[in-house]
Amino acid sequence: MTAQPQKRKRPSGVQLAEWRDGWLFATPFLLGIIIFWLGPMLYSLFLVTQDWDMLGSPQFVGLANITNALADPLVEKSLYNTAYYTFIGVPLQLIIALLLAVALNQNLRGQSVYRTIFYLPAITPAVAFAVVWMQIFNADFGVLNNILRVFGIPGIKWLFDPDIAKPAFILMSLWTVGPQMVIFLAGLQSVPVELLEAAEIDGASSWQRFWGVVMPMLSPVVFFNLIIGIIGSF
Repeated sequence: MTAQPQKRKRPSGVQLAEWRDGWLFATPFLLGIIIFWLGPMLYSLFLVTQDWDMLGSPQFVGLANITNALADPLVEKSLYNTAYYTFIGVPLQLIIALLLAVALNQNLRGQSVYRTIFYLPAITPAVAFAVVWMQIFNADFGVLNNILRVFGIPGIKWLFDPDIAKPAFILMSLWTVGPQMVIFLAGLQSVPVELLEAAEIDGASSWQRFWGVVMPMLSPVVFFNLIIGIIGSF
């Protein structure tokens, strides 16, 4: 006797309702992926193959844009400058944000005031941000050069010397570590007190507790800040 093929059961009304509700709730996320991620990505691939001055109609040129970019010495220089800024600036930002978070995680008087002060630069309007740092980096009467002259060091053309401009921009970026500091602070406050007490009972010093207990617990936070910092710097 040959086995009769089993008939496929039709989904019940409850299953159809669950399927409908699932797609309904997932629709905003799917639309966001298509409109804000997949759509721009495909459009970018289209633009790579076009010669377009934004005034006339785009003309298909194949891979000519990529060939020209690979042969352009400015592309190599710009990639080097971006990598320099990213792989030096981002680790410095993480270190300073972590140090500030550790300091502000202590039982200090006026703790909330200090947290606000260190976070304020991150929400400073861009115009005010630019004005402040132009005053600091001004080659003639800037704050930094005035301090250097006190010690007999001649003024530096911070933003006009190609070799100094990159460190100047990295120094400028350290002013806005407030969001990273807040994330580190939240991570520090989530470390179980019991683990720190157990390590202290075992004779671990403050540094050993920080390096052996706190840092492993903070590793997801460090990784998150690192990825967000690299994306932002690029």
